[in-house]
Amino acid sequence: MTRERAREVSKDDYHELKVEFMHGRKEYMAPASLEHTDSDFGLQTIFRSFIRLKKLPHRVCSDALCVYYDDKHYVTPDIAIVADPSMITKNKIQIPPDLVIEILSPKTVKRDNFAKKDIYGKFGVPEYWTVDTNDKSVIVYKNTGNNLEYDNMYQLPPRDFDPDVDDLDEDDFITSFHTPLFGDELTINLEDVFFEW
Repeated sequence: MTRERAREVSKDDYHELKVEFMHGRKEYMAPASLEHTDSDFGLQTIFRSFIRLKKLPHRVCSDALCVYYDDKHYVTPDIAIVADPSMITKNKIQIPPDLVIEILSPKTVKRDNFAKKDIYGKFGVPEYWTVDTNDKSVIVYKNTGNNLEYDNMYQLPPRDFDPDVDDLDEDDFITSFHTPLFGDELTINLEDVFFEW
């Protein structure tokens, strides 16, 4: 692709260049770290295993698919879960996913916590998670009428955590939770999200 052509990115070039469009502006995506890919793998394994076990119609979509809202807004979540697979075409999700997950990186943390969260809320995503591989936490947001509001934070204790030294107890860390999408049938254990080889 020539340099001139690269400047004229369209949604047809999307997958080749790994860009997102937010508020009509082109945003290049950062390459994933090892921790990012491990957490992505852990989450996808949790959801895919559960969906297969329960024989549900839901689809787990990776960052190979974009969510197309309009000509100024198409983004690629790290993970999107869609209950109605008929709304997924070859490389796009045509409706707001039922759950969107972004795994934070230093280059995208502001975009994921603000711009993308606002877009997901505005276009009706019911539930949004941000996953921080540095502090081993997941923050869950829920939609309250086209706006995603903070719901809760779940976190593993730090590896060097010592209740005799730190101001916190082991009980201060909530390390598992449920998503409304699947109810109490699926428990998300953070040890499975932030596993170490």
